[in-house]
Amino acid sequence: MLTISNQLVGGYIGQDIKLECHTEAFPTSINFWTTEKGDMIVSGEKYEAISTDSGYNKYMILKIRKLSPQDFGSYKCVAKNSLGETDGFIKLDQIAVPSRPMAITEEPDDDSKDYDDGNNDGGNGGPSETVFNSLPTDNSSLNSDAVRWSHDRVFGWLSSVGCCWMASTLVFGR
Repeated sequence: MLTISNQLVGGYIGQDIKLECHTEAFPTSINFWTTEKGDMIVSGEKYEAISTDSGYNKYMILKIRKLSPQDFGSYKCVAKNSLGETDGFIKLDQIAVPSRPMAITEEPDDDSKDYDDGNNDGGNGGPSETVFNSLPTDNSSLNSDAVRWSHDRVFGWLSSVGCCWMASTLVFGR
């Protein structure tokens, strides 16, 4: 059995990134990574393939250092044993380099009011809770809504990019 939790991964030029794959097999499998062309990936300066074994389970990580345009595409995690073979794909897509710094803004007590999102457009309400958020400046491919979760002082952004939902949150207490 092979499981890939994130089949679509975004990265920007110059970033280091990790791709992850989990397998479970009996008899024990031989696991490796390949490029979309089928070339086996060998650890070196550009790539680092890491495998952690625990009985029949293997947790594999492929670290790709300093992403370049040639690195974007599909990667395959492969597990083979005497009974057969299974594989799974991870698509690595290029995203824009984050360019907007983190903004510290104040959240009003009244849930029905808009809060100051750091855009210097007036905001409203007195300071009662601090919200930390960061969004890319290019929102053309990003559908983002500010989300506030109950009274436990957890705030964040939910973003829809392509097919998948990603959440980024910061937890703090007063």
